[in-house]
Amino acid sequence: MQFARAISVFFVLISLAVSATAGPAFSKKELRQLLVGNTFPLSKGAMYVAPDGNLHAIWEGKTEITTWKIRSGGRICYFLKMFKEKECLRFERNDAETYLQVFGNTKRKFPYSAIKPGKAF
Repeated sequence: MQFARAISVFFVLISLAVSATAGPAFSKKELRQLLVGNTFPLSKGAMYVAPDGNLHAIWEGKTEITTWKIRSGGRICYFLKMFKEKECLRFERNDAETYLQVFGNTKRKFPYSAIKPGKAF
């Protein structure tokens, strides 16, 4: 079952990377396919985007659960008490192997392979 899910995630990621000609930001549908049910890395932690609408975050060893919402412009938005304000992360296409995670003026490049199926922390 886990292997089948990993293969499914791999094919979704490849299809998203191939459709990179549509523009830099992922569409709402593409971002859902990329993130929901998966864990993506942060600079000092990670987030798991649960299909039930919950977001599990780990940052510098602290954990918290909140809710998430996909917005236009390739953004996932949430409120974490540990950060004290509503935040949105933007996801942009980069190339067939990497994507960009944008927060404020900071862009970080990650390989698609860094996104793991299920809750990976």
